[in-house]
Amino acid sequence: MASRSTMVVAIMALAAFATSAGAFTGTPSARTLGQTPRSATSSRQGLWRAPVVASAVVDESTQSGVDKVNEASKKFGGPLSVVTDSLSGVAFAALHAFDDCGVQDAAKNLRVLWTRAFLANSGILEDDVAYELLPESTRGFVSPAAVGAWSAFLPFCDWIKARTEYLDMILTNFLGNHVEGEEPYQVVVIGAGYDTRSLRRQGPNVNFYEVDLPEIVDGKGRLYSKYTNAHPERSTLPTMIGMDLDECRGDSGKPSIIDRLVEAGLKPGVPTMFTFEAVLFYLEPDAVQGLMNSLTDYGQKTETVIAFTDSLKGLGVTKPFLPEVQPVFKERGFETLTHRAQWGGAVHFTSSVSTTADGQTGLRDHMQSNLPPLINSYAPQYTLNSGELLKEPSFRNSWYAVTLSGEVPSEGTPYATRLWGEPMVLFRDKNGEVQCLRDVCPHRAAPLSMGTVSEGSLKCMYHGWSFGKDGQCDDVPTMPGQVSALFQSLL
Repeated sequence: MASRSTMVVAIMALAAFATSAGAFTGTPSARTLGQTPRSATSSRQGLWRAPVVASAVVDESTQSGVDKVNEASKKFGGPLSVVTDSLSGVAFAALHAFDDCGVQDAAKNLRVLWTRAFLANSGILEDDVAYELLPESTRGFVSPAAVGAWSAFLPFCDWIKARTEYLDMILTNFLGNHVEGEEPYQVVVIGAGYDTRSLRRQGPNVNFYEVDLPEIVDGKGRLYSKYTNAHPERSTLPTMIGMDLDECRGDSGKPSIIDRLVEAGLKPGVPTMFTFEAVLFYLEPDAVQGLMNSLTDYGQKTETVIAFTDSLKGLGVTKPFLPEVQPVFKERGFETLTHRAQWGGAVHFTSSVSTTADGQTGLRDHMQSNLPPLINSYAPQYTLNSGELLKEPSFRNSWYAVTLSGEVPSEGTPYATRLWGEPMVLFRDKNGEVQCLRDVCPHRAAPLSMGTVSEGSLKCMYHGWSFGKDGQCDDVPTMPGQVSALFQSLL
């Protein structure tokens, strides 16, 4: 039989695996523009020129609410999610077995809390609250002294880091418009889970409200009270509203979310921000629509910001492009402030501000002037042409994003990627211009991505042939000083 320490380590490893596997649900979005490969102009020249890819640079009944969330999570994530959610359910139940606050929550929310503590103690995320919300009996596994043991999982936690930092950025800009002496601004965290913002960012300029499942609110209230008792300088608790968000359906016969919030103290007319952090994934589309209808009505009379790191599928958005997102919010009286998408549009990082709040524009003007400008993330859907292209449809001779400009090196290891399954390699020449070649040396077909970039040339690791601008071979070790003249003679 395993010792207690061995079992605890196994539980922690299980939690870490579930955290990483659950976070890894897609591939990074593509980003430097590359054109499809064009062949060499002749077989003679082909020997001396690496195949070039033209390039240019562009800088998510009888069951409790918790059970419903867990079931929705498995449905959304597919077979892998079923496995990882089951594993994490066991792991986090063990980690919270001796919790004295009676915490009850979906494994995904506990996973996020533990991940935030892990990232914070690794020096990667600013969150001085998450660790102290963990059970004292088990939180030592992600203490500053212990996080090094789990460092291999850091790359899989980027989703939690990215969404936390994005919402913090929008919140900072929102609160930056507040003027001393005004009514405190209002922040409503929808489907809060263990969002630490209401504890981290509390102050005289803001009142927080958290909407969560009724069975979660009691345990979370005890946990937050325990934290504020230990930190009297952060003694203001958020106002918590217990509500099943599926009740937002128009035919539910229940009070709207705004009715519930106003009953709890929310003041219409005072600037308000609503945040959605991986919540809409788990709601039925009619509940998402009903929820947004309530916020639309609220935004007509109150300056309102809505920020998402979430799926917008329930609003009819299934693509990653900005022009698909803007009209959805514009028709509700909101102007898009920021937008980017991950995993092919499965998750949108986007924020909007109301434009119909009785002619008030102060908050909108402030947010627009302090946030990065929007980038039109469209890709062509159709073409206006004579019809010739449609006779032989092709993806060739079009531009596609493949990486960030900053990821293309001028020294060291070149950047390797694929487009439509075809390997390619990118580097910078002597002038700092991006060169994009097929990832194959024309000499003996070795992958050029295994070579090195030095002084503007990409050197093959096999026989040392080097290629520079436009894929031109500029050095062959066995022919020192002869390559340039020989290449010119072949033209």
